[in-house]
Amino acid sequence: MKYNLLHIFKEEMLLESKRLVPLVYDKNDLLNCDINKLHNLYNPKYKEFRIEFEMLTPHLCILKNRGEDYLNEKHNYNRIISHNKRYIEYRKEDYDLNETAKIIADDIIKNKNKYNKESLFTLIPKLCRKYIKTHHDSVDWECIIMLLEEKFKNNGYKLISTNICNLISVV
Repeated sequence: MKYNLLHIFKEEMLLESKRLVPLVYDKNDLLNCDINKLHNLYNPKYKEFRIEFEMLTPHLCILKNRGEDYLNEKHNYNRIISHNKRYIEYRKEDYDLNETAKIIADDIIKNKNKYNKESLFTLIPKLCRKYIKTHHDSVDWECIIMLLEEKFKNNGYKLISTNICNLISVV
């Protein structure tokens, strides 16, 4: 599957949100989600992606409140990939996310031992701040993650999870 790394990344985020639903569900809240509890309960490794959790987890809480099976909720990857491709094209006016993804992949490969305990959730925001000199946010970060798979492959590597310790040589 093309963009498998993005799929792994998004699935991990979705699983974390599903884990949080019973802990933050509040049927009396407008969004059926206690956002203060959410801030206190999600794993700190996802700190830089808190906005995504503030959108995804309430969505799942609303489904739960309606009596729908939020545990079987799935991402629409065709839509996510299509959106990200449009965003990558849009960003070319300011900076090239493909080039940035290449630089980041090279950095990760070169410093694999240094980043060994990192996750894409913690490392990508740091490296984007280092290499993108203008605006950067979680949309940029997600696009970088989408592009990383190809950049790793071009260098003879594959990342099989969001954890950098799982970066393996395929040559």
